[in-house]
Amino acid sequence: MKAVASPGNTKPSAEVLARLGPGCYVKVGKETGLFWAEVTNVCGTKLTGRVQQTFAEAKKYGIVNGSELQFDKQLVCGTGCDKYCWC
Repeated sequence: MKAVASPGNTKPSAEVLARLGPGCYVKVGKETGLFWAEVTNVCGTKLTGRVQQTFAEAKKYGIVNGSELQFDKQLVCGTGCDKYCWC
């Protein structure tokens, strides 16, 4: 399954962030979305995910589809819940 569109730009609640686990899809970025990733591991506030789709801004950071990155839950600016995954 590949995320192809944003279900919204609403910052996920603390409750939603706490539910994230392997198989969840998250939109990552600070001010704007940089990429969608499928979560592969959770360790405290750190998520590891495989990049599934990048936005234009991601290229300047060297973020490419298929790479695996670690990032903080606070950088999650959207989720694929009920659209790309069922957390």
